[in-house]
Amino acid sequence: MMDLDIFQCPACKKSSLREAANFVQCDSCSARYPVFDRSINFIEEFRGLSETQKAQKKFYEADPTAYPQVNMNDFIKDVIDGSRLTTKIYISHKQFDTYRQIKKLNIRASNKVLDVGCFDGRNCFLIEKLAGAHCYGVDISLSAVRRAQSHARNSALQKSDFHVALAEKLPFVDRCFDRVISLDVLEHIEDKESFLREIDRVLKPKGTALIYAISKHDRHSLHWTLRKISKGTLGRDEGGGHVYENFADPVETRALCDRLHIQTVHIEPFHGFFSLFLDEYLSRRIGYKIKYFFRLARFLDTPLSIRKIGNGFYLRIIK
Repeated sequence: MMDLDIFQCPACKKSSLREAANFVQCDSCSARYPVFDRSINFIEEFRGLSETQKAQKKFYEADPTAYPQVNMNDFIKDVIDGSRLTTKIYISHKQFDTYRQIKKLNIRASNKVLDVGCFDGRNCFLIEKLAGAHCYGVDISLSAVRRAQSHARNSALQKSDFHVALAEKLPFVDRCFDRVISLDVLEHIEDKESFLREIDRVLKPKGTALIYAISKHDRHSLHWTLRKISKGTLGRDEGGGHVYENFADPVETRALCDRLHIQTVHIEPFHGFFSLFLDEYLSRRIGYKIKYFFRLARFLDTPLSIRKIGNGFYLRIIK
């Protein structure tokens, strides 16, 4: 039997779910959600997907190259060892910084963690490895959840649960997570207000959320420079289901948080010019010295950082 206490029906927002043979049913509105491999598909029967959601779902379920073939045990070891400089290993600045940002969340084994837009589960597995915490991952893509399940079966990391759900209609009860992460997802979301409102809703008092997004506020960043030089043919951040119109602006995002009465918000730009150049052109050539190059690149990006300019930004919410 599944533990359904943490879930609520995304259709009627009632926490009256019960498990049947191959589905979970809401006793309040009679909605049924298919169950597969102890995961729940909360959107299969949902008919209200926007055109943006349909496009994102189609891309990540139809493109065979969307999910790289990785050995998750080896990947997590590479990220941790590479970040600690215990071995000569090649990781990107982005992977290094994701590790750094997750470590700053001070996750404990007793915490419940949610990863919104969990992709193939790698950040859930990283959190499980670092803290031993129970992590829930949700993604709009059934293929993503199945890939995460496969990684769990083929690794020693099996405390995480994965479900198919919309970021704008999270199937969880109020104030149930100590930490929420959502990395490289906000730029895919059209209705950013619903996304942020849901993150705030499921976060416990004194909980922390960490969000990373591609930024529209990228003037003088590397990709902005490439677009200027190439007259728009390079540096477009397209692919991977990205649509420029949905990219987030840190100033607008902060203003939206203010309107939603999300009180404590910190914004940190990332990938200005030199750090992105390092990631895209040098990371695989400098090996174990990479940490010091990362620090140098961030220092050189300071003039952009103080103006909140970058190819992306972190949004940290403390409730």
